Amino acid sequence: MFVVMTILERTTLYLTLLLLCAMVFTTGAQVASRYLLDLPLIWTEETGRHLMIWMVFLASTVVYRRGQHIAIDLFGTRLGPRGRAMIGIVITLLLAFFFFLMIRYGWELTTRTMNQRSSALRYPMGYAYAALPVGGVLLLLYAFENLVRHVRVLLHRRPSDPPTTPTPPTSGTP
Repeated sequence: MFVVMTILERTTLYLTLLLLCAMVFTTGAQVASRYLLDLPLIWTEETGRHLMIWMVFLASTVVYRRGQHIAIDLFGTRLGPRGRAMIGIVITLLLAFFFFLMIRYGWELTTRTMNQRSSALRYPMGYAYAALPVGGVLLLLYAFENLVRHVRVLLHRRPSDPPTTPTPPTSGTP
């Protein structure tokens, strides 16, 4: 499972990089055409905005999987590995519920707006809004991966974890 998720993460990261390059290109074309040719391109602003939407939703999945998002770990630093795993399970389940809502309502929004056309390029606006359920699916997959990781830590003790019961003193010398 880890290998498949890593391939999915890398693919998402490369796609995000491609979207970033396309956004920089379209924005650069807009600036160049406006100031050098005095002929603004009408499609570049809308394209850049929709590329940004997709880029943010895809990049957020990579950030979530890597654990590089903003987090408040006031209690987590004071607990041992099992306590952090329990908090991780609760947080991951709450996030998974939110990601499910992203998928459900994002899909509804996407299907509702497939008849609405974008102002400049005239393609269905559902294509831009589809970033919401696609990002939600990826986030839900990564949440499942995090949940499995936390449950493994909770159920299977590692050698570095402190023992749960004190060891009896050895007989003889103190």
